Amino acid sequence: YACGGIAYAALRIYSEGESTLTFENGFATMRDGDNVYLISYSGSETNVTIPEGVTHIYTYAFGDGVEHVTFASTVKEIMESAFYESGVKTVTLNEGLEVIGDSAFYYADLEALTLPSTVKVIGEDAFYSTALEGVIAIPASVETIGYRAFYDVDGTITFLVSAASAPEGWESGWDKYDYYGNHMVLWGFTGEDITYTSVSYTHLTLPTN
Repeated sequence: YACGGIAYAALRIYSEGESTLTFENGFATMRDGDNVYLISYSGSETNVTIPEGVTHIYTYAFGDGVEHVTFASTVKEIMESAFYESGVKTVTLNEGLEVIGDSAFYYADLEALTLPSTVKVIGEDAFYSTALEGVIAIPASVETIGYRAFYDVDGTITFLVSAASAPEGWESGWDKYDYYGNHMVLWGFTGEDITYTSVSYTHLTLPTN
Protein backbone atom coordinates (compact mmCIF):
# COMPACT_ATOMS: atom_id res chain seq x y z
CA TYR A 1 0.00 0.00 0.00
CA ALA A 2 1.81 3.14 -1.17
CA CYS A 3 2.28 6.08 1.16
CA GLY A 4 -0.09 8.08 -0.99
CA GLY A 5 -2.75 5.41 -0.49
CA ILE A 6 -2.31 5.52 3.27
CA ALA A 7 -2.56 9.30 3.27
CA TYR A 8 -5.71 9.14 1.16
CA ALA A 9 -7.27 6.57 3.49
CA ALA A 10 -6.38 8.68 6.50
CA LEU A 11 -8.09 11.71 4.96
CA ARG A 12 -11.24 9.70 4.23
CA ILE A 13 -11.38 8.32 7.78
CA TYR A 14 -10.54 11.59 9.52
CA SER A 15 -13.36 13.24 11.42
CA GLU A 16 -13.49 16.31 13.61
CA GLY A 17 -12.40 14.19 16.54
CA GLU A 18 -8.83 13.37 17.49
CA SER A 19 -7.21 10.88 15.06
CA THR A 20 -3.91 9.02 15.34
CA LEU A 21 -2.02 7.18 12.57
CA THR A 22 0.28 4.37 13.78
CA PHE A 23 2.81 2.06 12.06
CA GLU A 24 3.84 -1.09 13.93
CA ASN A 25 4.97 -4.58 12.86
CA GLY A 26 3.96 -3.89 9.27
CA PHE A 27 0.46 -2.73 10.19
CA ALA A 28 -0.74 0.80 9.45
CA THR A 29 -3.68 1.65 11.70
CA MET A 30 -5.65 4.79 12.37
CA ARG A 31 -7.69 5.55 15.44
CA ASP A 32 -10.67 7.83 14.96
CA GLY A 33 -12.75 8.16 18.10
CA ASP A 34 -13.76 4.67 19.27
CA ASN A 35 -12.88 3.08 15.92
CA VAL A 36 -9.50 1.71 14.88
CA TYR A 37 -9.02 1.10 11.14
CA LEU A 38 -6.44 -1.30 9.77
CA ILE A 39 -5.41 0.60 6.63
CA SER A 40 -2.75 -1.75 5.29
CA TYR A 41 -0.27 -4.51 6.01
CA SER A 42 3.19 -4.16 4.44
CA GLY A 43 5.12 -6.78 6.40
CA SER A 44 6.73 -9.96 5.07
CA GLU A 45 4.80 -12.57 7.07
CA THR A 46 2.46 -14.92 5.19
CA ASN A 47 0.47 -15.78 8.34
CA VAL A 48 -0.64 -12.70 10.24
CA THR A 49 -2.80 -11.86 13.24
CA ILE A 50 -4.65 -8.57 13.25
CA PRO A 51 -3.75 -6.56 16.36
CA GLU A 52 -6.28 -6.42 19.20
CA GLY A 53 -8.18 -3.16 19.24
CA VAL A 54 -8.70 -2.99 15.47
CA THR A 55 -12.42 -2.59 14.72
CA HIS A 56 -12.46 -2.14 10.93
CA ILE A 57 -10.45 -3.67 8.05
CA TYR A 58 -10.16 -0.87 5.52
CA THR A 59 -10.47 -0.96 1.73
CA TYR A 60 -7.51 -2.70 -0.02
CA ALA A 61 -5.87 -3.44 3.34
CA PHE A 62 -4.38 -6.73 2.08
CA GLY A 63 -2.77 -7.64 -1.22
CA ASP A 64 -0.46 -10.46 -2.32
CA GLY A 65 1.91 -12.19 0.06
CA VAL A 66 -0.38 -12.90 3.02
CA GLU A 67 -2.04 -16.34 2.91
CA HIS A 68 -3.74 -16.61 6.29
CA VAL A 69 -5.26 -13.92 8.49
CA THR A 70 -6.43 -14.42 12.08
CA PHE A 71 -8.82 -11.70 13.16
CA ALA A 72 -8.61 -9.87 16.48
CA SER A 73 -11.60 -10.34 18.77
CA THR A 74 -12.40 -6.63 18.38
CA VAL A 75 -13.05 -6.54 14.61
CA LYS A 76 -16.61 -5.49 13.75
CA GLU A 77 -16.46 -4.82 10.02
CA ILE A 78 -14.58 -5.94 6.93
CA MET A 79 -15.06 -2.92 4.70
CA GLU A 80 -15.68 -2.81 0.95
CA SER A 81 -12.90 -4.49 -1.10
CA ALA A 82 -10.69 -5.05 1.97
CA PHE A 83 -9.21 -8.26 0.49
CA TYR A 84 -9.80 -7.34 -3.17
CA GLU A 85 -7.73 -9.62 -5.44
CA SER A 86 -5.58 -10.59 -2.45
CA GLY A 87 -3.61 -13.81 -2.04
CA VAL A 88 -5.37 -14.70 1.22
CA LYS A 89 -6.37 -18.38 1.21
CA THR A 90 -7.80 -18.81 4.70
CA VAL A 91 -9.15 -16.54 7.40
CA THR A 92 -10.12 -17.12 11.01
CA LEU A 93 -13.00 -14.74 11.58
CA ASN A 94 -13.83 -13.60 15.10
CA GLU A 95 -17.01 -13.83 17.10
CA GLY A 96 -18.14 -10.20 17.20
CA LEU A 97 -17.69 -9.59 13.48
CA GLU A 98 -20.93 -8.08 12.16
CA VAL A 99 -20.36 -6.82 8.61
CA ILE A 100 -18.65 -8.31 5.56
CA GLY A 101 -18.80 -5.48 3.04
CA ASP A 102 -19.44 -5.36 -0.69
CA SER A 103 -16.69 -7.10 -2.70
CA ALA A 104 -14.79 -7.74 0.54
CA PHE A 105 -13.03 -10.82 -0.89
CA TYR A 106 -13.60 -10.09 -4.58
CA TYR A 107 -11.26 -12.30 -6.66
CA ALA A 108 -9.29 -13.29 -3.55
CA ASP A 109 -7.73 -16.78 -3.30
CA LEU A 110 -9.98 -17.68 -0.34
CA GLU A 111 -10.46 -21.46 -0.13
CA ALA A 112 -12.54 -21.96 3.02
CA LEU A 113 -15.04 -19.99 5.08
CA THR A 114 -16.54 -20.39 8.54
CA LEU A 115 -18.92 -17.57 9.42
CA PRO A 116 -19.14 -16.54 13.08
CA SER A 117 -22.54 -16.50 14.78
CA THR A 118 -22.49 -12.69 15.04
CA VAL A 119 -22.41 -11.78 11.31
CA LYS A 120 -25.41 -9.65 10.28
CA VAL A 121 -24.48 -8.41 6.81
CA ILE A 122 -22.81 -10.09 3.82
CA GLY A 123 -22.46 -7.53 1.05
CA GLU A 124 -22.99 -7.70 -2.70
CA ASP A 125 -20.22 -9.65 -4.50
CA ALA A 126 -18.60 -10.28 -1.12
CA PHE A 127 -16.98 -13.58 -2.17
CA TYR A 128 -17.17 -13.12 -5.94
CA SER A 129 -14.81 -15.43 -7.89
CA THR A 130 -13.00 -16.83 -4.84
CA ALA A 131 -11.83 -20.44 -4.49
CA LEU A 132 -14.70 -21.41 -2.20
CA GLU A 133 -16.63 -24.66 -2.61
CA GLY A 134 -18.18 -27.39 -0.47
CA VAL A 135 -20.39 -26.70 2.57
CA ILE A 136 -20.94 -23.35 4.29
CA ALA A 137 -23.30 -22.77 7.21
CA ILE A 138 -25.13 -19.44 7.26
CA PRO A 139 -25.76 -18.48 10.91
CA ALA A 140 -29.18 -17.34 12.08
CA SER A 141 -27.73 -13.89 12.83
CA VAL A 142 -27.45 -12.98 9.12
CA GLU A 143 -30.07 -10.37 8.25
CA THR A 144 -28.78 -9.24 4.85
CA ILE A 145 -27.02 -10.94 1.95
CA GLY A 146 -26.31 -8.95 -1.22
CA TYR A 147 -26.73 -9.95 -4.83
CA ARG A 148 -24.20 -12.49 -6.19
CA ALA A 149 -22.43 -12.74 -2.84
CA PHE A 150 -20.96 -16.15 -3.81
CA TYR A 151 -20.93 -15.81 -7.60
CA ASP A 152 -18.42 -17.54 -9.89
CA VAL A 153 -16.57 -19.36 -7.11
CA ASP A 154 -14.44 -22.45 -7.83
CA GLY A 155 -17.23 -24.97 -7.20
CA THR A 156 -20.84 -25.20 -6.18
CA ILE A 157 -21.59 -24.60 -2.52
CA THR A 158 -24.18 -26.27 -0.32
CA PHE A 159 -25.50 -23.71 2.14
CA LEU A 160 -26.89 -24.94 5.46
CA VAL A 161 -29.49 -22.40 6.60
CA SER A 162 -31.56 -22.68 9.77
CA ALA A 163 -34.27 -20.33 8.45
CA ALA A 164 -37.20 -22.01 6.68
CA SER A 165 -36.97 -19.52 3.80
CA ALA A 166 -34.93 -16.49 2.77
CA PRO A 167 -35.25 -13.60 5.26
CA GLU A 168 -36.56 -10.32 3.87
CA GLY A 169 -33.10 -8.74 3.74
CA TRP A 170 -31.61 -11.48 1.55
CA GLU A 171 -31.61 -10.21 -2.02
CA SER A 172 -32.91 -12.40 -4.81
CA GLY A 173 -29.87 -13.90 -6.51
CA TRP A 174 -27.69 -13.99 -3.39
CA ASP A 175 -27.12 -17.69 -4.04
CA LYS A 176 -26.30 -17.50 -7.77
CA TYR A 177 -23.39 -19.74 -8.81
CA ASP A 178 -23.09 -18.53 -12.38
CA TYR A 179 -25.20 -17.18 -15.23
CA TYR A 180 -26.98 -20.51 -15.59
CA GLY A 181 -27.73 -21.66 -12.06
CA ASN A 182 -27.62 -21.34 -8.30
CA HIS A 183 -25.87 -23.03 -5.41
CA MET A 184 -27.75 -25.63 -3.34
CA VAL A 185 -29.52 -24.33 -0.22
CA LEU A 186 -30.79 -26.59 2.57
CA TRP A 187 -33.47 -24.51 4.30
CA GLY A 188 -34.56 -25.31 7.84
CA PHE A 189 -31.34 -27.19 8.53
CA THR A 190 -30.97 -28.23 12.16
CA GLY A 191 -28.55 -31.16 11.82
CA GLU A 192 -25.24 -31.11 13.63
CA ASP A 193 -23.57 -34.24 12.28
CA ILE A 194 -22.69 -34.00 8.60
CA THR A 195 -19.98 -35.45 6.41
CA TYR A 196 -19.59 -34.12 2.88
CA THR A 197 -17.56 -35.28 -0.10
CA SER A 198 -17.24 -33.79 -3.55
CA VAL A 199 -19.59 -36.50 -4.83
CA SER A 200 -22.37 -36.89 -2.29
CA TYR A 201 -23.42 -36.61 1.32
CA THR A 202 -22.44 -39.67 3.28
CA HIS A 203 -24.39 -38.61 6.37
CA LEU A 204 -26.98 -35.90 6.70
CA THR A 205 -29.40 -35.05 9.52
CA LEU A 206 -32.47 -33.14 8.37
CA PRO A 207 -35.46 -31.75 10.30
CA THR A 208 -38.25 -34.24 10.87
CA ASN A 209 -41.11 -31.74 10.55
